[in-house]
Amino acid sequence: MEELKISSKETKDFFIHAFREETLVPILGSGFTHGVKTRRGGSVPSGTDLKDAMIEKICLKKKINNHELESESFSSISEFFQNTFPNPSEDGVIDYYLKNFTGVRINNPQQLRFLNYIKWPYIYTLNIDTGIEDSRPKEWEVFYPNRKFDERKINPDCRILYKIHGDVTMFCKSSDYNEMILTESQYIASLRQSEQFHDLLSADCGNKNLLYIGCSLDDEIDIKYSVLADKNRNKKVRDIRGIYVTSDDLSEFKKDKLAGFNISHIIKLSSSDDYEYFYEFLVQCYEQSQAQIEKNITNFKYIELERLGKEKRINLDYLADLSPDKNKLPFYYVSSERI
Repeated sequence: MEELKISSKETKDFFIHAFREETLVPILGSGFTHGVKTRRGGSVPSGTDLKDAMIEKICLKKKINNHELESESFSSISEFFQNTFPNPSEDGVIDYYLKNFTGVRINNPQQLRFLNYIKWPYIYTLNIDTGIEDSRPKEWEVFYPNRKFDERKINPDCRILYKIHGDVTMFCKSSDYNEMILTESQYIASLRQSEQFHDLLSADCGNKNLLYIGCSLDDEIDIKYSVLADKNRNKKVRDIRGIYVTSDDLSEFKKDKLAGFNISHIIKLSSSDDYEYFYEFLVQCYEQSQAQIEKNITNFKYIELERLGKEKRINLDYLADLSPDKNKLPFYYVSSERI
């Protein structure tokens, strides 16, 4: 597993090339919106925060010690939580999700440029919150893992967002836990409901440069399945990378775990504050890639050449000149009377 330095020319050249070829696709985790304030006075929790909140509510209901549950996985706790509170509209569950996961207000300029200035092919998110689509309302078209869909966009100008774990808004509207993909059984059910969604993710695991930002990749059954389901992952003909961005120190165990997700490269930031610099770095790489594309288009652009006048000597001298920088057309005509 290699480390990419964003200060190096090789890293910059890689991102510029990936943007130019449209092979770079972000997968955004809870770290991307963690702590962002919401319209109802809440803030988006991390995956760990959400797990702790579920454990606390379960323990109050079941009268059990939280130590019994702390070692369990997020998906297992989610399953237990949903079984404990089968009527979310009556148990305060909907209120919690509405307060902390909807009306999310991303105000960081670098994050907003990352989302809405760069023209991504599409974005995947592991988040159920509305932060990404709220960043520019009516300009994101959202697709869900538990619904069949037509890849043609309703609005061709919209950006595409694939919400791997479903959507909190749909859950709050319907009080149906299955609008979110948080448990193992919900994930298995979503495979039956929309193979198309998971086939797309599987294909991208082997054919796109996936950029993981804000992802712990703990207990991510769907992505692990997609990696394993990619039949072409050992037949790559291009330099395809899985890139994991983090400000945490990674243990050898964690690196080995990431390798199971086809992570081949790591970008280690000095602190969480450096994410702003990283987003701006990506914007700069994108701008340079577009400048290169524009230059290539200009090089092949049709230029109307100047035509020489009728004077015979000027035309003969021009035709006799063998220099390569000739940018005029000689004047000539065919007279039928002289044939």
